[in-house]
Amino acid sequence: MYVFLYGLLLAEPLEHPKINPQYFRPALDSQHFLSVNETALGTCGSFLGKGSASQSSNPFLFVANDGNETEMLQSLDVLDLAGGFIFCRSRLGIHIPVILRATGVLPSGEELMDSGLGDILLDYKYRFSKPNDSIGIAVSLRGSAPTATGEASVGNDGSLIETELNLDTTYRNTIFALNIGHKSQSTWSDEQSYFGSAVYTRGGAALPLPYNSGIAAEIFSSFMYGASSFEQAFSGEVMLTGWKKFGLIAIQAGMGYGLGSGIGSPDLRGLFGFAWLPDLQNKDTDQDGITDSTDQCPKEAEDIDGFQDTDGCPDPTKVTVKIMANGIVNDEAQWKIGEIEGMGTKPISLSSQFTTIKASLSGFQSIKQEVYIQGGADQTIIIPLEQLQGTLQIAPINSSGNHISNATWSFVTGDTLYSTNQIASINPNDIDIRIMADGYKVATQHLTIKAN
Repeated sequence: MYVFLYGLLLAEPLEHPKINPQYFRPALDSQHFLSVNETALGTCGSFLGKGSASQSSNPFLFVANDGNETEMLQSLDVLDLAGGFIFCRSRLGIHIPVILRATGVLPSGEELMDSGLGDILLDYKYRFSKPNDSIGIAVSLRGSAPTATGEASVGNDGSLIETELNLDTTYRNTIFALNIGHKSQSTWSDEQSYFGSAVYTRGGAALPLPYNSGIAAEIFSSFMYGASSFEQAFSGEVMLTGWKKFGLIAIQAGMGYGLGSGIGSPDLRGLFGFAWLPDLQNKDTDQDGITDSTDQCPKEAEDIDGFQDTDGCPDPTKVTVKIMANGIVNDEAQWKIGEIEGMGTKPISLSSQFTTIKASLSGFQSIKQEVYIQGGADQTIIIPLEQLQGTLQIAPINSSGNHISNATWSFVTGDTLYSTNQIASINPNDIDIRIMADGYKVATQHLTIKAN
């Protein structure tokens, strides 16, 4: 029995293995994401830099054969510093992780608190696509040396090589990015824990907001294909991030939640970063989601109206207003759309928008109506006006000045009879009426009916 227990003790790691469970690093060229790489590059011959401070909890759990878990890394605080130089279509960069604090325990109960340097990584990217292509395409090649110091599991005992395909595009006002890569690194396994080479993906969707700010959702997943079970192989993380730019300086922050149970998947992660991004090719001055390199109107925001929404320009619409009076277009009617006033049917150019039109014509009820100006195609707005009416009531009297109560009247051109008690609504016009009563001659009279 003592021999059996001694064998179990030896099966547990007696020191922290030389592996690097820290998957997160700041995406050097990205201005919309913290970890997802975009294809954009800066101006030829320019420098760029990024830094991020992250705090992750339990990124490395050791799982024994009996299912017991040991928090080999309970907490990991890292300052990632990155910089690069742009050679037009390519960029060479470097990542230097500084371990501010790493805490953990061994299965034996021995506690650890450590700090130092992580594995320094070189990062090369080449962009195949042109700035005005609808889909950005780039490849990245990264390699690190075992430069980590200290005893904590924050660096590999051998070299690491990553190859990665970067894709991104913009649809309407949203930036989508996808990274697909392979990571070749040293292998370590012990009981139910495994660490080794992996295929991975990063993806994200970013929404620019006014005032040079925005938010993004990011997801990372990794599968170490040498593991004996899915639980050992899979790790991942979802993050909600945001940014705010002040000139060439960007402030970034985010929060992550771990997925899966493989090494590298934290319980939680908090992030705060800063970036120096001079004149990236995906700069968006008017914040319409279309980068300046492809935006034909970089200082005027595109109006998303289903018509030429990718050229970056608001699409003027030729608008013709027709004011209908009694079913006929009236060229003397006056109208006002926003701050633009007009008369008749002369066309005007407007951008896509919801707006208000006011129309008026003498003798007709003025109207105020909400309209939607669609982008691109010509548009005719028809506004019918309702004519104002006058009222007529007849009070006939005899030669003595007395009211004739049994009198009736009608239009000379019609047969409908009205009593003296009735009030008739009549369109403004000149009319002739006749008045009749028993014992009296028929009388006629010419009247002018006015509105109201």
